[in-house]
Amino acid sequence: RCESSDMHYKNGQVVTNGNKNGSVDIGRFQINLQIWGKKATELKLDLSDEKDNEKFAMYLYENFGTVPWVHSSSCWNK
Repeated sequence: RCESSDMHYKNGQVVTNGNKNGSVDIGRFQINLQIWGKKATELKLDLSDEKDNEKFAMYLYENFGTVPWVHSSSCWNK
């Protein structure tokens, strides 16, 4: 909810958000393509696919906890 309003698609398009550094976050779990795109490809996951976006988010959580989403932490308890 804190990353993409819990939506993978908006107006028929995959939710993406640009960052100040020029990178892009994609999908329901707003996974940063610059940082994680290569690893997602290695795992044969397409981050624009909703199920694959969720699978990769679980991979991140299992390996890094909530660190990849720390920038939205102010929203977590709302």
